[in-house]
Amino acid sequence: MQDNMILRPLDPGEAFFYLSDHVSCMNFVVLAERRGHLQPERIRQALDAIQLKHQLLQARIRWTEEDGLCFVHAPGQVIELHCHTVTADNWQTCIEDQLSHPFAEGAAPLMRCLYLELAGPDDGAAPPATARGSRRRSGGHRGRARPARRARRR
Repeated sequence: MQDNMILRPLDPGEAFFYLSDHVSCMNFVVLAERRGHLQPERIRQALDAIQLKHQLLQARIRWTEEDGLCFVHAPGQVIELHCHTVTADNWQTCIEDQLSHPFAEGAAPLMRCLYLELAGPDDGAAPPATARGSRRRSGGHRGRARPARRARRR
């Protein structure tokens, strides 16, 4: 597939979202949590594999008078991966930073990955929390991580 080949036009919802983002940042975060350490190299391998499988993770948005807003093929750009060790008191700051960091005009791919490993109170041995994806506003727990729920025994 050649560079700048049109993959498809943006649908009306995508075009609205794209244009609105130029007025007010429309970023979002997708958040996932897990227990146990996850090697950043494994995340990198997974991101590379999924990027090869999905064309829009190898695309940027372009506008021309002739074609309008379109996704165009933009190979060779890897999904950014940033890894940070955080505490239960400051992990949301990293997410807020991502929410306020727009993608540059013509950027590809239109996804970033942020891996947050939650440090324990003693030596960082607590289970990590992982935040992945482009962006979604975190839940209504401002300034504090949501406490884990334990299953009731019957």
